[in-house]
Amino acid sequence: MEERETDIARVHIDQQGIARAEAAAYSLSNSYLTDNEKAQVEAVFQFPLGAFGFTFGVVALALGQGFGMSYAIAAAVSVIAWIGARYLPGRLFYYPGFLFAGMMGTVISLGFVAWALVESRWWVAGFTAANALGIAAVAMPPIYLWTMSSPRLHAKYAIAKRMFGIRFPFESDLRV
Repeated sequence: MEERETDIARVHIDQQGIARAEAAAYSLSNSYLTDNEKAQVEAVFQFPLGAFGFTFGVVALALGQGFGMSYAIAAAVSVIAWIGARYLPGRLFYYPGFLFAGMMGTVISLGFVAWALVESRWWVAGFTAANALGIAAVAMPPIYLWTMSSPRLHAKYAIAKRMFGIRFPFESDLRV
């Protein structure tokens, strides 16, 4: 009898481990969301990151501010954008978020790179180039805010739950 209980416990532990891995690793190839839902989730997730990049470029280049001031203002704007994207209805943010997600965000960032190069603003050009490649996200507050706001699920699953009222199958095996 004890061996059977041990086997049941192992199966339960395995199920919890699989559920935790599934909850933590969002993929665009997941089968839980439609392509349209995935695009909307991505746009909402990208909105505050794009707000950071766009604000940084405008403040640094159009307003002529230094790198540090541009970064600070962009960080503040992106936190406000994140608060909106996190707590207000997602549909308010997925259309403007499409400007920053995917190819459009890359084109906007590359425009800032070109502008910064013309003005010989090397640090601004470098940062906006890193933004175009997605590398600069590690220097943006929203990336950390998304992660901290949904400790049990990947932030994109949390966005989908809020936007579409979805309960994912793996959630029943998650332990708090």
